[in-house]
Amino acid sequence: MKIVPTTPYSWIGLAALLLFLAGCAVLAFALWLRRLRFVPLIAAAAVVCFLAFQGSICIVYAPERGYLVSEDVLANALASIPVGLVLGLLLILGLLLGLCLADLLRLERQQITPMSVKAAVDSLPAGLCFYLPEGRIVLVNETMQRLCQNLTGDYLANGERFRNRLFTDSSLPVKRPMTERGRLVLELSDGTAWVVSESQARYRGGPVNLLMASDVTELLQKSESLKQLQVQLSGLNRGLTEYYRDIVALTAQKEILDARVRLHDEMGTDLLMMQRYLLQGGGASEQAEIEARLRQSLSFLKAQPQTLRRDELELILTTARQLNLRITIDGALPQEPTLRHILTTALHECMTNTLRHAGGDELTMTLTDTGERLLARLTNNGVQPDAPIREQGGLKSLRTLTEEAGGVMTVNISPVFSVCLELPKEVDHAPSGVDRG
Repeated sequence: MKIVPTTPYSWIGLAALLLFLAGCAVLAFALWLRRLRFVPLIAAAAVVCFLAFQGSICIVYAPERGYLVSEDVLANALASIPVGLVLGLLLILGLLLGLCLADLLRLERQQITPMSVKAAVDSLPAGLCFYLPEGRIVLVNETMQRLCQNLTGDYLANGERFRNRLFTDSSLPVKRPMTERGRLVLELSDGTAWVVSESQARYRGGPVNLLMASDVTELLQKSESLKQLQVQLSGLNRGLTEYYRDIVALTAQKEILDARVRLHDEMGTDLLMMQRYLLQGGGASEQAEIEARLRQSLSFLKAQPQTLRRDELELILTTARQLNLRITIDGALPQEPTLRHILTTALHECMTNTLRHAGGDELTMTLTDTGERLLARLTNNGVQPDAPIREQGGLKSLRTLTEEAGGVMTVNISPVFSVCLELPKEVDHAPSGVDRG
């Protein structure tokens, strides 16, 4: 009968059991990561631990079973090995399993695994739900789960049912205006807003549907603020347009008054010319000049004071008639306030230059609508300049108005003097000045 102390083998059996269970866990982890090169080593370590556990059990419980240790092959083999050597072997196996586990964890962090994909998707602020056509969930993140629970009070278990409820169920306490691209906008009772879109992809050779929900609360708030600001700016632009029209009317009236004062001052010269003609006589040309000057002066002075009008074009045409200047407009002026203001400003400036510098009595504006742009060309029958025009005063202000509206202004002196404007059909702002110099 071989007698061996059983107490050390009790601890050896416990250690072997723990190492066996750890080996099974590491082996399952390696198989899940598909790291097959670790499997034989881990399996061998687990088998050795299991055998050590079984041998320890036989040694410990041999007296109770009434047989000798030498009668059990596994117990006899274990009992023949020094206890210190067995403990050292178990320690080595434990270190080996620990190294394998550390290597597997390092590899798991370095590669894309289903768990890493799920963790990454859960960290996204947008809600994602991948589901098969029959509704079975393939992948759903925590954001979409929270959104589903907030909307329906239920856990998202079927993607197709959740999608149909979002797009068709009118009982949900949300607003659902559709965007131009068919996306659903959800405004929840907690003040948040979500845009839900759907698309389709391929998964393992078959179709898979995707529901994506993006938080657009801040975007909608800023959009609403911009709309309110646009309403305020529109009102301000309308006020500025009316203000500039009043300035144009006042400017026109001032120029009429200045012209009347100048003509009044010239009446003395006209009377002296008449006196000299009556006392000293003169030819037909002198008589015709006196008649023309008197006719122009008298027709202007007999004109009744005009009430201020708010239409710029009417003011300019009235002023032109009083100054014996014929204005011809070939085409229709647009009704858009900013474009109409720019074109009437151009008429006013060209009228002033025709009378003051060119000495003409006809001004023509030709308007051409190309569909996207409006072209305006202004010419007169006065003396044509023989040198480039230096833009200052009115012309400079006209160029500023044109360019601020997104247009282009060109001044030509050949073959005839002309001012050409190319303007967009739609302008978003009121003109910024009326200084004509």
